[in-house]
Amino acid sequence: MAFGGLFGFVFGILGFMMATAFPAMLRTAIPTMNWPAFMAIWVACLAVPAYAFTRALRKGKGRDTRAFATCGIAAIVIAFAGELTGTITFFPWDKQFYIVPGPYERPSATAPPRR
Repeated sequence: MAFGGLFGFVFGILGFMMATAFPAMLRTAIPTMNWPAFMAIWVACLAVPAYAFTRALRKGKGRDTRAFATCGIAAIVIAFAGELTGTITFFPWDKQFYIVPGPYERPSATAPPRR
């Protein structure tokens, strides 16, 4: 039962990170996105791993499966509440995501202009 709970917690945190990355990229790409729209997208993305854990909890046959699902749901809820209140930070919010084709070099402020 201990390994089921441990793996549930680890996969819950990984699911939280993956579900948080997509709204963070959208917020970087669309800087005018307001807070309610971001929260709606974030909660919708977090519902995907939470639904998977809920389904495992309902359909699971052994104690390890149920411990896996329970700890996974708990990890997602704790990480979400911690990120909202600022007490726990799992996601690197200071990182900016840039989607550009090919390698990108930022222009130097001291470099002469190109001709």
